[in-house]
Order: sequence, then C-alpha cells, then structure tokens
Amino acid sequence: SPHHPDNKDTCNPDTVGKRNQKFDLTRESSRSGKRMNCLSEKRSERVKFMQFFRQKMYEAREVVRRWAKGDFSVPYPPGFHAPCMPRLANMMP
Repeated sequence: SPHHPDNKDTCNPDTVGKRNQKFDLTRESSRSGKRMNCLSEKRSERVKFMQFFRQKMYEAREVVRRWAKGDFSVPYPPGFHAPCMPRLANMMP
C-alpha cells in the first residue's frame, strides 16, 4: 500500500510533491467538434430543428429587449426559462 508507514517515499514530506508531474501550460487539446443541441441520424431533421431553435432564441432575445424597455405585453416563448423581471423600483431611498 502506498500509504503504509514502511513505504518511505510517500511518508517522507520531502518527496511527496516531487512525485507529481508539473502542469504543462503549452499543451493543446486534440479534441475538436461542435456542441450538439440535436441528436438525430437524419441531417435534414437536425437542420430543420436547429433553424426552429435559432428562431425561438431570436424571439426570446427580442422579448428580453422589449422587457428591458418596459414593454411587458409580449410573453416569453413557451419552453424557455424566462429571465428575472427587471427591477423597476428600489425599496431603499
């Protein structure tokens, strides 16, 4: 066992940190790719859904802009989490 008292390498405080490798800041990840918001085997279905999703995101951003200006007549698109309502007044003088 590495933590056994007979194992002097792990119990000696002078050698505990020397066994760890230094963190290489120059290393670059070899992974690349796209974040998948839609998993489907059919490319046409993915494209159709992503167009729909982008349109809904655009609508949601427009609602937030209108809310920021004080126009609360427009509802937030269903299925999305609405942001907090803007603060219109402060209780403290």
